[in-house]
Amino acid sequence: MNKRKILYWSKEYFTFSSSERNGIVTLISLIVITLTAIFLLPSFIKEQPQIDVSQFENEIAKFEKECDSIAAQSPLISRFQDTTKHFKPTTAKRSQTHKLELNMADSAELASLQGIGPVFAKRIVKYRNSLGGFYSISQLGEVYGIAPETLIKITHNLIVDTLKIERLLINSADFKKVNAHPYISFDQTKQIFNLRSRQKLIVTDQLIENKIFTSEEIKKLLPYLSFY
Repeated sequence: MNKRKILYWSKEYFTFSSSERNGIVTLISLIVITLTAIFLLPSFIKEQPQIDVSQFENEIAKFEKECDSIAAQSPLISRFQDTTKHFKPTTAKRSQTHKLELNMADSAELASLQGIGPVFAKRIVKYRNSLGGFYSISQLGEVYGIAPETLIKITHNLIVDTLKIERLLINSADFKKVNAHPYISFDQTKQIFNLRSRQKLIVTDQLIENKIFTSEEIKKLLPYLSFY
């Protein structure tokens, strides 16, 4: 009984139909063809010859030598090569012959000045706005961080139009406006308003006589004051 079962199952597993036999034959054929191609293909591929570029390099070297020889014989070409050899593109720095009007220049223009740059340019604009404008180039020395030597370097690149100054209306400006001016302290602002409550301010002598400002302080502040 067991022998019969073994024969039955052997026949069941190892007996193929016609289509299955064809499939197996086709698969084996493909495997044989693939293996044959793998082993034989390299023998049919020719090794690519290496390109000799030495002659081309020699021609370039010869050409460069001839160019140098021509340049040496021609003073004009030689001078041109010397000029272009040492030429360096300029940066965004402004030409030293151009003069900026200090009360109208924007931060980008100010940054182009030698030794200023974007940080100092912003400080200059901010200080200019708080003052109401500059009446002297020397006032740049009051901007935090600007060294005296930097001021000397840029002075000849600047001009000042005092007509651009915004004046402080001393009789009508509010407390915040007066106190915001760099040349007027908080205590001085309070004294101005106390004096203003008693009399109209018409001359700078009133500010000196009431000991609000010294003569030197008034001289510095005068370009910004308007009594009308």
